[in-house]
Amino acid sequence: MKTLTTLTSVFLLGAALAQDYVPFHSPSKFQEVGGSNEEFFFPEETIVNGGVIEVKQYQKKSDSIFDLDINNPCPSWGGMAEWSFAGWLGRNLNYNQTAKTLAIDSIISFDFNLSLGDSSLFYMDGMHEYYIRYTSKTEEQVLNFTDSVRNYAIETYNLQGSLVANQYSTQAIRIAKSLGAINFIDLSDFPTTQKEYQIIGQANTNLGHLGNYGLTYDEAFPWDVGDTIQCYGTNVLANGGENSYVTYFITNRTETSDSVFISLSKKIYHTASIGGQSTSDTTDLSYNITYDDVYAYERNKLIGNQAHQYAGFGEFYNHTSETYEKYDNSKTGYCDSCNCFTQYDAYLQNFNHFVYQKNFGLTMQEVEVFGEGLKAQAYLVYARVGNNVYGNYHAANVNEAALIEVKLAPNPVTDFIHLSSNERIASVNIYNTTGALLQSKAINSQQSKLDVQRFNQGVYLIQITFDNGQQTTQRFVKQN
Repeated sequence: MKTLTTLTSVFLLGAALAQDYVPFHSPSKFQEVGGSNEEFFFPEETIVNGGVIEVKQYQKKSDSIFDLDINNPCPSWGGMAEWSFAGWLGRNLNYNQTAKTLAIDSIISFDFNLSLGDSSLFYMDGMHEYYIRYTSKTEEQVLNFTDSVRNYAIETYNLQGSLVANQYSTQAIRIAKSLGAINFIDLSDFPTTQKEYQIIGQANTNLGHLGNYGLTYDEAFPWDVGDTIQCYGTNVLANGGENSYVTYFITNRTETSDSVFISLSKKIYHTASIGGQSTSDTTDLSYNITYDDVYAYERNKLIGNQAHQYAGFGEFYNHTSETYEKYDNSKTGYCDSCNCFTQYDAYLQNFNHFVYQKNFGLTMQEVEVFGEGLKAQAYLVYARVGNNVYGNYHAANVNEAALIEVKLAPNPVTDFIHLSSNERIASVNIYNTTGALLQSKAINSQQSKLDVQRFNQGVYLIQITFDNGQQTTQRFVKQN
């Protein structure tokens, strides 16, 4: 059967593991030592059974498929299915809080209750025995957090009891007091393959986002006064369709110690074809990318913390394009009884797909009622965020004036700031962040040079008025 999972297990795990030096407790991202491959610890399911925390590590899809109609090991919708695999840590992780032992898939068992200098057998095959030895304890910075760390070496012995060389470093496993495992070994093909991974980010249950686990709201929404965002949305209906352009103008940004509030004004052009009749208005944005008049978010908060290829729901951060993608898997679901991803009946279920990108916020959203042909899609078509530009501005109709482009350089500035535009500038006013007018100047040109040498170090707003009456406000930073 299809297993439904939620994020409840993540918070349950964090609450249950209140002890120190617990190896795995919060969603964490690891990178191969000496390589670029990334892996996650992500608890799909957690059960507290007395003093034992039983965790199911999320499953990933393999490239191997089979036909359920021919070989059907579990109930499903039929068709082709993909086998799953547990990845680098295995599937079942059981941590005994009293004994301080970590058993993985009932094959490997680590003893973390060792005294300094002691060792313990954790695995043996027909040729070798593998021991973990507690070698040292250090205090250091991990993910910009000061933590106490216990360091362990992996030792390999032959059947005659002689120490033999292996491919691990002298600190292959490292367990931090608050963060848990910060270095660990790959168990997917142990001991044939001997690789190490080190932590690069964590969605810590108690400490919040640390390191580089994924895209934060701060990174996706650095929007400030003068920035512009334009989105296009279309809605496919049973008896027609709709489409709209919406342009957002950032009018204010307020930051507190833990939150950010961005004020937006908007301009909408909307048309609809319902039952063959065309209509238009400037109100409905239910299927477009929509932001409230004041968009608020918590600082340093992750947009999402689920692992890449998480069963039944995809979510991952792409370092190359600096995007974060979240999507429902509308065709397959994970079946725990047969370790595969099978097709299932998704009729009338709602499926969503969202893409966030650094600097530009939501760049795509898609909502579909599966099996009914009802689909709403929206895309970012243009953005100007500081010096970062995305796409091209679209004039929604012939009556709309062309978007006025303004450039301020350099920014930050120490003495003179150069102002230029594709439209003739009538005048400029410069204000501080409290709204006090500091300088006013007539321009009557498409470019000008403004002297700001006397201004103190800080943030300032420049209000620009054009010959056609339009206005825009830009932000610049004065440095000494």
